[in-house]
Amino acid sequence: MTFDTYQFIQTLEQAGMPLKQAEAISQAFKTVQHETEPATKADVKMEMLAMRSDIREMEQRLDARIDKQTWMINILVALAVANFAKQFF
Repeated sequence: MTFDTYQFIQTLEQAGMPLKQAEAISQAFKTVQHETEPATKADVKMEMLAMRSDIREMEQRLDARIDKQTWMINILVALAVANFAKQFF
């Protein structure tokens, strides 16, 4: 991505910023722009795959937890029914 430093400096000066300050800010933006790498489609795809994997793993853990709790509830219900039935038989 190109960065028009002249236009940027002109915009800052028109807004009332001193020339030296506008030039310094322009240089800082230009430096940062060259130091950062934009994400590519491949980068985004890799991150999405990693996130999907994490979501699947979390889903499996939640399913296991729900199964465990379902068994516990079923046992408690069975004990309650057995205790209730014991009173009549």
